[in-house]
Amino acid sequence: MFYTALNDFWTIPLTFVAGNGQWGIKTYSISWVSDGGEGTSGSSGSSGTSGSSGSSGTSGSSGSSGTSGTSASGGGSTYKLTAQTLTSASWSLVSGYYRYTFTNANITVNTRVDFTPDRTSYTEVTTCGMQAEVTVAAGSCIFYSLFPPQTNITGEITIFPTV
Repeated sequence: MFYTALNDFWTIPLTFVAGNGQWGIKTYSISWVSDGGEGTSGSSGSSGTSGSSGSSGTSGSSGSSGTSGTSASGGGSTYKLTAQTLTSASWSLVSGYYRYTFTNANITVNTRVDFTPDRTSYTEVTTCGMQAEVTVAAGSCIFYSLFPPQTNITGEITIFPTV
């Protein structure tokens, strides 16, 4: 394609396929008004005066003490297991998810288990698609991922009582 520019006026021929496979040419013209030249700069303005300082506010009153919380009954202990390693070779594919079984005598059907990965394992946790869901049973829990981890995952396992 080529075009011709003549004093703020462009002529552009377009080639196209017409009916029955024949070629056609249609010429379009585009015109515009040029911008004017640049004007001279204005003079600088003067600085304004400074405002006055505001006054200080008054102090608020002290709050009252809160009431004590209620005592829990029948609850268990929270266990923090630091520096736990989920070895990459121990994950197995079951029903579309990779599963890792972690055993600990403090896990019961009435506990919640959380896993917090170490900074050094963050990339592996995101790459393998480790899930937040954890299934608990008496003496063990199952962690899930979308893909098999390629390296060991280290972190903290916390066991919370739920009853």
